[in-house]
Amino acid sequence: MSDDNGFDVEELYEAHKLSTGSVEEDDLNKTPRNKYSLANSLVNNAKERDFGDDEPMTAKDLLDYFTAMNLKTNEICSVLTVNNNRFGNMTRTCPHGRDMSYEYISPTLEIFVRLIKAYPEYAPWKKVTIQDVADATGFDIVTLAYVCGSSETAGERWDKDSSKTTPLVNVLLKLIYNMAISGVDQVVFREVADKVMTTRNNFETTRLLNDNSWNCIQDQTLRKVRKIFRNGLNDLHLDGNKSKLQNTVTTAMMKELALKGEDEISAELDSLRKRSGLKGIELDQSIHTIRLCLLWLRTRDYYQKSFVTHSRQKKETEDMPKARLDAYIKSKGDGLITDDKLNEIRDELSKINQQLENHVSTTLNLWQ
Repeated sequence: MSDDNGFDVEELYEAHKLSTGSVEEDDLNKTPRNKYSLANSLVNNAKERDFGDDEPMTAKDLLDYFTAMNLKTNEICSVLTVNNNRFGNMTRTCPHGRDMSYEYISPTLEIFVRLIKAYPEYAPWKKVTIQDVADATGFDIVTLAYVCGSSETAGERWDKDSSKTTPLVNVLLKLIYNMAISGVDQVVFREVADKVMTTRNNFETTRLLNDNSWNCIQDQTLRKVRKIFRNGLNDLHLDGNKSKLQNTVTTAMMKELALKGEDEISAELDSLRKRSGLKGIELDQSIHTIRLCLLWLRTRDYYQKSFVTHSRQKKETEDMPKARLDAYIKSKGDGLITDDKLNEIRDELSKINQQLENHVSTTLNLWQ
C-alpha cells in the first residue's frame, strides 16, 4: 500500500521496526491504519520542510496559488469564510479604491497558505476519492457505502464510477478519511453506522426496509404519496392545459395547499375544480385523490411530531418522583402526548392510509 507521497507503508514500517526495535507488534499490527499513521509521521518528520520564498506574500501571490490549485472563487470564500465582496476587497480593490494586488496579505493568512503549500495533503479543499477513503480505512467499497449511510447498490455504483456520490456523502467521506489517516480504527466507523441503523429500526417511524438498505419504510411511502398527489394535480388539466406541469410548479402548489387551514383548503379545491378541464366523476375522483393526499400528509406530520414528543417526554419523566411527575403533567397541558393519545393519532393515520390505498388501488406500507 502506497501513500500519495510515493512511500510504501509496509516497507517503511518494517524498516523502522528493525532499526529502532521500539514498535510494539501488539499495538501497531492491529490494523493497517496504525502502520499508515506511523509511516506518515515518519515521512513528515524526516523530510525537509519547505515553507516557500523568503519574501512576504502579496494578494497576487495568493490568487496565483489558488488559480494553480484550480479553485473556484466560491470554494476559496468557503474556506476563508468570507463572501465574494470581502474577498475582492482583500485581493483586488479595497473600498477606498486602493489596488490590493501587490499589498502583502495578513500574517495569519500567509501562515495558513505556507502551511498548506508545505503539507498539501491537509488542504481543506483537497478532493478525497472513494478509493482514498477505502485505502485509508481498509474497507471494501460496498462496506464503505454502508458506513456512509448509503445502500449496497450505491456502493456497487461507486465501485464503477467514484463520482456517483452526493455532496453530503463527500463531506462524511472526507471526515472519515481525515480520522483514518490520523490512526482512528475502522471499527469506530462501523460501530457508529451500526448504532444509527439499530436506533432507526427500533423506532417504527424510521424502521428500514431491510438490512441492506438505509431507506426508511415511511419515507418510501411518503414519496409514493407525493407522487400520487403530483399526478392528481396533473390529471386536472388546469386551465385547459393537458400537458404535464413542471415539477417546480406542482411542488409549489403542493406546499401552498399543505400550509393552508381546513377552510382554506376547501376553497382552494373548489378553485381547482373550476379551473379543471375534467368533468363529472373523473373530476370528483381527482379532487378526492388530492384531498386524501393532503389529509395523509398532514396527519403523518402530526403523528411524527407526536411520536418524537412522546418519546422525549417518556425519557424525561422516567424515574421521576410522583410529586414532580404530577407537576410536569400539569405544566404540559395539551402538549402532553400520552400513550392513548399517540395510539389515537396512529389509528387515524392508518385509517386515512387505508382510504388512500383503496382509492388509488396501490399498497402504502406504514407499519411493516
